[in-house]
Amino acid sequence: MDQYHIIGVTESWLDTSNRDYIAEFQLSGYTIFSCERENRIGGGVILYIHSSLHPISIKTEPINGVDTVFIELKNNASRKILGLIYRPPGRSAEIDRLLFESISETISQCETIIMGDFNLPVARWGNPLRSHTGHDLYTNLLESELHQHVHEPTRDLNTLDLILSTSKDLVSNVNVGPVFSSSDHRIITFNLRMKEIKVNDSKERVPNYQRANFTRMRIILEDTDWSELLSESESDIDKSWEAFTTKLNEAISVCVPYRYRRSARKNKPKWWNEEIKNSLSLKKHAYDKYISTKNQDDKVEFDRARSETKRLIKRSKKNLEEYIAESCKSNPKEFYSFVKSKKALTCNIGPLTKGQGNHTNDENEMATILNNFFASVFTEEDCSSFQPLETRRTENFLNNLLIVESDVVQKIDKMKTNKTPGPDKISPRILKEVKHQISKPLAIIFNKSLRNGKVPSDWKRANVTPIFKKGDKSQPGNYRPISLTSVVCKLMETIIRDNMVKFLEDNDIIKPSQHGFRNKRSCLTNLLDFFHNVFDTYDESRAVDVIYLDFQKAFDKVPHQRLLNKLKTHGISGSIYNWLQDWLSERKQRVVLNGVSSQWLNVKSGVPQGSVLGPILFLIYVNDIDDGISCKISKFADDTKIASKVTTTSDREVLQSDLDRLTSWANKWQMKFNVDKCKVLHIGRNNDHVQYSMNGKLLTAVNKEKDLGITISNDLKPSQHCSEVVKIANRLVGFIGRTFENKSEKVILKLHNSLVRPHLEYCVQFWSPYYRKDIDKLERVQRRITKMIPRLKNKPYEERLKELNLFSLEKRRMRGDLIEMFKIIKGFD
Repeated sequence: MDQYHIIGVTESWLDTSNRDYIAEFQLSGYTIFSCERENRIGGGVILYIHSSLHPISIKTEPINGVDTVFIELKNNASRKILGLIYRPPGRSAEIDRLLFESISETISQCETIIMGDFNLPVARWGNPLRSHTGHDLYTNLLESELHQHVHEPTRDLNTLDLILSTSKDLVSNVNVGPVFSSSDHRIITFNLRMKEIKVNDSKERVPNYQRANFTRMRIILEDTDWSELLSESESDIDKSWEAFTTKLNEAISVCVPYRYRRSARKNKPKWWNEEIKNSLSLKKHAYDKYISTKNQDDKVEFDRARSETKRLIKRSKKNLEEYIAESCKSNPKEFYSFVKSKKALTCNIGPLTKGQGNHTNDENEMATILNNFFASVFTEEDCSSFQPLETRRTENFLNNLLIVESDVVQKIDKMKTNKTPGPDKISPRILKEVKHQISKPLAIIFNKSLRNGKVPSDWKRANVTPIFKKGDKSQPGNYRPISLTSVVCKLMETIIRDNMVKFLEDNDIIKPSQHGFRNKRSCLTNLLDFFHNVFDTYDESRAVDVIYLDFQKAFDKVPHQRLLNKLKTHGISGSIYNWLQDWLSERKQRVVLNGVSSQWLNVKSGVPQGSVLGPILFLIYVNDIDDGISCKISKFADDTKIASKVTTTSDREVLQSDLDRLTSWANKWQMKFNVDKCKVLHIGRNNDHVQYSMNGKLLTAVNKEKDLGITISNDLKPSQHCSEVVKIANRLVGFIGRTFENKSEKVILKLHNSLVRPHLEYCVQFWSPYYRKDIDKLERVQRRITKMIPRLKNKPYEERLKELNLFSLEKRRMRGDLIEMFKIIKGFD
């Protein structure tokens, strides 16, 4: 496919309500655009545009029963609109009129190419139409300024598939090829004229660790007198860090070669081999001969070559899947990477809006736009009227610690080598390979940094990777930042974090309402603890109101001076406090896209997302949000909810009073609630559905709400959530059935255990179904996937479970309930 920049597919039958399902149709190196029918099967179009062309989606008015996609290709030299249309047969005259109006409006803007299956049966363009419907559309197209470029039948004796353009020389070298796969339509290829397409082919210089000489590197570093090298700069931590990195980088430059990695790679699938390549060539040769001679013997030879190619591809896929499943225990990363390549929908950055409706695909400009947006959400801290807290949460202090070489080696051992390095470009792979040679200098630097309360400047810098969330790809607000900081700094952060966590837990400083980032706490403990009171009240036939709160950019908005004040009240003092104070100050960030960087910008607030210390610092910052709250409150990091029985006016006033108190807390500590996303769940038959407000805005009432991934309905029954997880699980089973050629026991069980079953059992001790219909609904998923294994498909479910050494899901839930109860009784949760 790599030789094509644009690929259009009609009658895709695509279900875009499931992103995993869409990902099955993804092609590496292409951006995918699609349109499909809602609540109806059939139809649909998919348009693949090579990512180097930086396509931009164009929104058009939907036409009932017609599937259309329009995109814009734009650079400094030209602008073109490309459309793909599927018009089913038998459309009404009114639908055809709307379709032609849409086409006319589009082609009036700029040079346009429209391709697709119009289902206008005609032997040759311009001849009479062989249909009772579509005459008006056909006539309008004939009389329009559009040029039609397909002059051979594309299905049987009809020219159903068209290429229309506003200029005759926009399209050239049109070729009607063979039918595609099981389709009865023939493939059409053509060349599109577009000058000076800017191809994104930037290169990034990266280390080639496969060819590195780590033995030599260890010898070089072992011969270094670190004590002498680092003793010259006792008070200047930057000089010590520079001395260390200079020596390390010298060793790296000698022992680690580099290679260039392209941002736009043309990868063949893993199952591709020379035998398949040769078979495809033979198939094409056989087809060309048959088309030329129309001889039946040549047709038979083409069919044989096509069948042989399919057989080779299928065999190669099965062998690859078998190998990956067998090596799963020794190399789990390869298994999950393989599954992700089939399941995950990759997404390129941009093109991005840069004001006044203009877009840019220049990586430098996009990096700058994103960095400016990420920096715009920071809090400008107002300290003029701030009254620092004086009340201490503990009489004990954590003020110092000594880091020894064994601490450094231990933490390096736990590092993942595939993590991306920060701006200093020191990789975890390097640290692991030479851990015994660098543990001494790192321990010296860490202790010196703590003694002086100073952090090397390199450690305060972050490369920010933008991650697309959802929505319009051209809007910077639809990306979230992930900060990549120095892995050596993260090493020290881990040591400090572990000491802070132990101190906070040993002294019971973090409130029990917080379940995020804590030992023996989880999403499950949060739900069980919070809803225990809710269920008790509900069982007494009394009304309950649950309010879900939403912080706006919580981790990015934490003001540093206020955070430091809270660190003091939580017992963090001495050299550790001084170190954290410097670690938070004068931080900088830049956005990096394919090796292209924006300028550095100051980080004015927040705890860096991607840092080790960020989560524990955030927990400390929001720890006192409970103070003065009368109702039940529960937190999982920034996910906060509050509930109260509301059987009397007084109960409702107390709940509103608590909301007012939370609003006051947010104002004092310069945090913001996104009131539009805060929701109220009214529970109980006798609930008066009272309205609540925050910051003068009424909160929205809902019938159900996602709580840490679990759907909570206002009747507190698990049926709604059960239906949702079964729908997700069944889609994944379908994904496995369609995507994996190898249905062996080993492959299917691994996929079931890693992809399907987790959806059915996530926090199931909280929502475990008790209606028979829900229990059976869940069980049918496992029935279905175990039936995929060929040798077991005709055996009863119970026998399949026995042969596969599996429990039923119902039995697994009972076992899980017993384990969780044991953990609660014994204090493990």
